[in-house]
Parts: sequence; structure tokens; C-alpha cells
Amino acid sequence: MERVLHGWTIDVEDWFHILDAAGAPDPTSWDRLPSRVAIGTRRMLDLLDEHRIRATFFTLGWIAQRHPELVAEIAARGHEVGSHGHRHQLVHGLSRDA
Repeated sequence: MERVLHGWTIDVEDWFHILDAAGAPDPTSWDRLPSRVAIGTRRMLDLLDEHRIRATFFTLGWIAQRHPELVAEIAARGHEVGSHGHRHQLVHGLSRDA
């Protein structure tokens, strides 16, 4: 049987990193909100380990700054780490310099 290669990607974001939605928490409040990203990400890492699956984890820079140990764990467990931008901003809302 021929082996089929699939790509698997995961966005590493917290529950308050909502894009383009009314009532979404303002980025200036993010530091005061309870983070749940490590719990969910570690659950996903365990599931992927159990099934011997490797993935690319696209991580917000904001997350990497606050949870560097989580990003290190993702890499140490054999996954690729990619950038998902710093604050999860929509590209069409950014200036040329941004």
C-alpha cells in the first residue's frame, strides 16, 4: 500500500485572540486575561504523540513571549514551529510598514 503524506498545521492562540468580531477583547487587555493556551496545546501534543503524528504549530509571537517554555516543548517533541504573526492581526488592516 502506498503511503500518503498529509500536512497537519495547528494555530497556537489563546481563547481571547479572536479576529474581526464585535466584543472581542482589546489587545491591551490580553495580559490581564487568564491564559489557557498551554493546557490545550499540551493536550494536542499528547494526542499527536500517541498517534506518532508530526505537525507545524503556527504560534503567535505574543504567545511565544509569554510562554517560551511551551514553544520549546513543541520543538522538543519533534514538531515544526512557524510564525502566525505577533498579535493575530488581519493582513488587510496592517499598514505597509507593519
